[in-house]
Amino acid sequence: MEIKLKKSKNEEAYGFSISTTESSVHFARGILENGIASKNGLKDGDCILAVNKVTIHMQLNNQEATLLIKQHPKKVHLTILKKADYELRSLLRQK
Repeated sequence: MEIKLKKSKNEEAYGFSISTTESSVHFARGILENGIASKNGLKDGDCILAVNKVTIHMQLNNQEATLLIKQHPKKVHLTILKKADYELRSLLRQK
C-alpha cells in the first residue's frame, strides 16, 4: 500500500515515529490523532517497507530510515504493509 504524506506550511511533523526491531523491521508507532499520518491511513503497527522508493525493510537501521524521512522535509512517500497483513505473512512463514 502506498501512502503519500505532505506537510502544509503550519505543520512541523508527519505525526508518527518508527520503531525498529533488531532485524531491521520498521513499524509505525506513536500515530498522532488528526496528524498527517493518521489522516492518510497510517496506523500503529503498520510495517514500513520503503521510504521515497528506497527499501528500508530488513536493509536499514532506525537512524538510517529516519534520515530518509527527514531528507524530504515537506513530503514523504511510504510503502507499507498493514499490520494485519504483516502478522498474517509472519504466521505463514513460521509454518
